Amino acid sequence: MRRWLDDLLSGLLLVPALVVASFALLAMTALRLDALASAGLASALRSIRWLSPAAVREILVAMATSMVTAVALIFSILLVVQSLAAQYSPRVLRSLHRDRTSQATMGVLVGIVVYCFLVMVVISEDPQGVPVLSVLGAALLFVAGLMLLINFIHHVSQLIQLNNILDLVARQTEAALDRMLPNALKPGEWPCHQPQVAPPPEAAIIESTQSGYIQSVDVAWLHHQARSQRVSLSVLLPVGGFATAGVALVAVTPAERLTDRLATRCRQAFRIGPVRSVWQDPECGIRLLVDVALRAISPAVNDPSTACTCVRQLGRLLVRAVGRHNPEYAAERRGTPGVVLVVPSFLELLDSAVTQIRQYSRSDAAVSEALLGVLRDLALETRYPPYLDAIRAHARLVRDTRSGEAFAAADRARIEAACREVEMAARGELCSSGEPPARAQAGLMRAPRGSSGSEA
Repeated sequence: MRRWLDDLLSGLLLVPALVVASFALLAMTALRLDALASAGLASALRSIRWLSPAAVREILVAMATSMVTAVALIFSILLVVQSLAAQYSPRVLRSLHRDRTSQATMGVLVGIVVYCFLVMVVISEDPQGVPVLSVLGAALLFVAGLMLLINFIHHVSQLIQLNNILDLVARQTEAALDRMLPNALKPGEWPCHQPQVAPPPEAAIIESTQSGYIQSVDVAWLHHQARSQRVSLSVLLPVGGFATAGVALVAVTPAERLTDRLATRCRQAFRIGPVRSVWQDPECGIRLLVDVALRAISPAVNDPSTACTCVRQLGRLLVRAVGRHNPEYAAERRGTPGVVLVVPSFLELLDSAVTQIRQYSRSDAAVSEALLGVLRDLALETRYPPYLDAIRAHARLVRDTRSGEAFAAADRARIEAACREVEMAARGELCSSGEPPARAQAGLMRAPRGSSGSEA
């Protein structure tokens, strides 16, 4: 069910259709009120000469035609936005399709057209039969539609800016990280050990029947099957991994409880398609930002500022991931009734975010400094030894990769200094302010100039 809902929410069908249906219901309600209104405001308005049936029809036709033109304009603008977004990375289009402002604007304008048509249907030649309240409602909706169109144009002008697109991708990835790594690490707590991909030797195997990327897994459905059948289900491929038909997908223990019905129901929990989705796959969002960064630092584009922006957005995501884990799917739970899911680890996300940008930005000192700045922030956020070792290793690779490049002496000095800051942060000799702890503490204790303490 979730896979169909995700497809509908990421397109221009479900939300506009719901809005159009609400406008149709509004039109029928307004017509019903007109039929019940035999006195008062409706009767007074019917006495106005210019509200003839022919004039009302022309007004409604003009409003409906204008809204149809506005809908065509919105489609044209969305096509232009998608074309421009595809220049950064074709994978960001799915993120743009989920924009609620575009979906709501499309639905409202089409809904106004439907409202006008429904009101026109009931207009008779008798001047006393003009649905005055419904016509006034159409006029108010028409004005609201024009205002919404202006707001949509302003929204698109902001959305089309690359920084806003990157922020949109980062926010969706943060939601995916919170979804897959819901528990924040407490002070002094280490992240739990995640299960290995290899199936247990005594388990029975459920194979995939189709090929494609695993876009999402209905974990609640798998938990229901595991409890009802009293089995342990180990998902062998991570969300975002490529499942090949005939390859192991789920391991079931004990093996004798695996039935054809259980295998079919377990396969129903997996949504497999040709493209990855950010919903349960934070690595997909990281890959989107990396793709934009790689295109920005390519010789054809040569836009290091955009690459640095992508690196900082990646740092935002890595800082969030380094302090979270998911103990529900720890390796020690394997073999007990329930579900073991392969969740993304920080080390995998770190490699995905840093490695390619480091390799393709050898001649750009600004991108190298941005990478080292992210690694320094990560070293300040964790005390877990395996994480610190990986952060140090990446910092040394950034430094050593550029040691033989034709950088100016000042550039090499800045990179060396940034690498030393990473080392100091990993050893706990650097505070978040970028100063050694003793110097930072002295700065906190020193009174500012001109204060009453200094005068005393």
